[in-house]
Amino acid sequence: MKSIKEFNTKGMMLSDRYKLLEEVIPVPIGEIVYKSDCFDWTEAVEVTKENQDEVTMFWNSIYFDDKDKADRETMAAHADYFSEVFKPFF
Repeated sequence: MKSIKEFNTKGMMLSDRYKLLEEVIPVPIGEIVYKSDCFDWTEAVEVTKENQDEVTMFWNSIYFDDKDKADRETMAAHADYFSEVFKPFF
């Protein structure tokens, strides 16, 4: 099995993400990762048994091991959102 950290799940279909859970070593419980967010700011999250599958399924698309990468994704999401919201005004 390969480590999930070798993968980028951005753009993957949800069905492929579920298959990936069976093919990779998940993000380890207890690890601190960074979650990007469309409507909030990047936050540090501890991987738990309850969120381990979610973190693994969305690795390098929502969850990152590098805060700078998560911040860039958050800022891109904010820019996309605001450009759509204010599009009618331009």
